[in-house]
Amino acid sequence: MPRLLASLALALTLAFALSAADWPTFRGADRTDVSKETGLLAKWPADGPPLTWKATGLGVGFSSVAVMGDKVYTLGDVDKGCMLFAVDRKSGQKRWELKVGPSGGGGGYVGPRCTPSTDGTNVYALGYAGDLVCAAAKDGKEVWRKNFAKDFKGRAGGWSYSESPLVDGDKLIVTPGGSKAAVVALNKKTGAVAWSGAIPDGDDSAGYSSVVVGNLGGTKQYITLMANGLVSFDAKDGKMLWRYGTVAAAALQPRPRNFQTTARSALPLPRITQVVRDGIAGTAMRPFAKVLTAAEIDAVARFIDSEFLQKRARNTRYHTDENGWPDHQRYRVAYPFVLGDIPLSRAMDTLSADEQRGRRLFVTNCITCHDRGGADGGGPVWSRVN
Repeated sequence: MPRLLASLALALTLAFALSAADWPTFRGADRTDVSKETGLLAKWPADGPPLTWKATGLGVGFSSVAVMGDKVYTLGDVDKGCMLFAVDRKSGQKRWELKVGPSGGGGGYVGPRCTPSTDGTNVYALGYAGDLVCAAAKDGKEVWRKNFAKDFKGRAGGWSYSESPLVDGDKLIVTPGGSKAAVVALNKKTGAVAWSGAIPDGDDSAGYSSVVVGNLGGTKQYITLMANGLVSFDAKDGKMLWRYGTVAAAALQPRPRNFQTTARSALPLPRITQVVRDGIAGTAMRPFAKVLTAAEIDAVARFIDSEFLQKRARNTRYHTDENGWPDHQRYRVAYPFVLGDIPLSRAMDTLSADEQRGRRLFVTNCITCHDRGGADGGGPVWSRVN
């Protein structure tokens, strides 16, 4: 659930006095989520730790906090947009605020996903729409800014940009996504591009992960999880070093059964209803119990039974305006990949512009709900209800 800073007490105990260790970025200075703090209590008091201060009016969102020196930094959506806030570490009083970008968020989840990062001189924050801003830690004045779509032709997944920038020496590392600048290194003081790291065999959307530093085989590298796999770039020049897991579909096991070749007796209505309601762990079929009402789940199950098992409709039929899915019209270009008519292994440079767009839609959107609809395969995915 999003943290509601408008009413949430940032319960900072005496461990967050000025002498305490700093926490300058998401998951700590080295991104291991391990604090170097010492002298902590082995057990909380019966009534909990004493409340030192409480901050309000900081908006809504999913941002955590960065702590350095005499300030605490966070992000939140308020009426006028997505804001970067600095509050006093001793008192919780707001010291300054700066607009990062628009409020909102992809997938229906409102608010920024980024936790700010700071080196003590400047603070770096990323809004859900790809607005990256550098602000002076002292007073919140804007130093420089970038927009991932405009400056790097970047592309995010359905839940929008969700990373926390990495400060590493004199560089700031971020993940715009896309074909030209999957990961970029910027001069942290000026915003100038030091290098742009591209994925040689195509492109990929930014995922919901933040870059970490690795030293593997004697080579310093920046590693992050993008939409279709784990990727590593050489810290020196941005050359892609390796990639693991190129297409999400390939990792989904067992694969979905082809409705067109499934006997209706093998997939009774109660089983369809159960799967729509509860999902199936380890597959792309997510649960809809908290998304749809019981009546809506029943309607979806009956639709699947009628359209696919009885009428043998192709799995793209319901993605049309005439069938009541106007929001899915934009996915028409993805149908060849959903059906397997164009293999995902085909090189991007052999595809037309529409086919490239369709492939990107499939691997970043369609696949998150139902994988490749035309794939054959048995297994326990659509097993009979006993």
